[in-house]
Amino acid sequence: MNTNATPLSAKIPGVDDVIARIRAFKTHTGKSKSELALDAGLSVNALRDMDKPEWSPTADTLRQVEKNIPASFTVPTAADKAALQATA
Repeated sequence: MNTNATPLSAKIPGVDDVIARIRAFKTHTGKSKSELALDAGLSVNALRDMDKPEWSPTADTLRQVEKNIPASFTVPTAADKAALQATA
C-alpha cells in the first residue's frame, strides 16, 4: 500500500468548498445573485439564499454556476486577504 498517496478527499472538492468558491467569485467580481443566476441559465430565485449559511443548492445548481467560473479562479486565503489589506 502506498502511504504517500494523497487521500481522495484532498483531490475532490466537497460541496462546502464549491459553495465557498461560488460565494468568493461573487464577491470578487461584484456580480449580484441575479447576474450569477442568469449567467448560469438559472432562475433568479435559484441563488436567492446563497449568502445564508443554511443555503442548500442542488448539485445541478452548483454545476451550472461553476461553469461560469474560470478554472484559474481560486478562493483567496486569509493570508491573501491580509496581504491585500496591508498594501491598501
